[in-house]
Amino acid sequence: MTMLEADGLRRHFGGVKAVDGVSFTVGEREIVGVIGPNGSGKSTLVSLLMGNNRASGGSVRFAGRDVTRVAPHRRVHLGMARTFQETRLFGDVDATSNVTLAGTEAGRGTDAGQLATDCLAFVGLDGIEGAAVDDLTHLQQRLLMIAVALASRPSLVLLDEPAVGTAGEELSRMIDVIRRIPAERDCSVLLIDHNMRLVMGVCERLVVLDFGKVIASGPPAEVREDPRVIEAYFGAEAV
Repeated sequence: MTMLEADGLRRHFGGVKAVDGVSFTVGEREIVGVIGPNGSGKSTLVSLLMGNNRASGGSVRFAGRDVTRVAPHRRVHLGMARTFQETRLFGDVDATSNVTLAGTEAGRGTDAGQLATDCLAFVGLDGIEGAAVDDLTHLQQRLLMIAVALASRPSLVLLDEPAVGTAGEELSRMIDVIRRIPAERDCSVLLIDHNMRLVMGVCERLVVLDFGKVIASGPPAEVREDPRVIEAYFGAEAV
């Protein structure tokens, strides 16, 4: 089953074509990565997929339904969720409250508290449920954002640079959590990140953007050898 389908998505700002005819799919319980150099259109694409920006053309389908004109909060209720590049958490309350609030907002009702405990354990934050967000480490805050996204029990989660600021053992923990999402949470993953160790380590397919267009797509091993991708990242002299 195709969980997410972008078909000819476009977003133009005057004469600037930030996203220019982008098409790709994410299958059920699949991890697909979107990569590209700075300015390639990744952030605009995220906004189009989640409904924060209106497309100039093309469509977005989720679980077979056209959601191109559906508001962001409605997409969450339909089963889409996301994290953000920057940390967006309620710093004055504890970790459990952040996750519980997300589950309640998504309509999970009376089981939101138990779901919060489950989501925190999934990302490896059991034992710090009552800790204030401001007292958490950077990695713990990044993992908490994933727990918050999973609290709505999504069918697809969009992870926008979840590994920013992590390396070494911290990055290994992040990789382990993301790898387990499809099978253990019954959820597809669309991953946007600059970290090549992460995307090469968890993604089944990659979609590469440059100047708003898809220049390559396929298995990571093939994509990293594509001359168009090498040129986009390192310049024509590297090809």
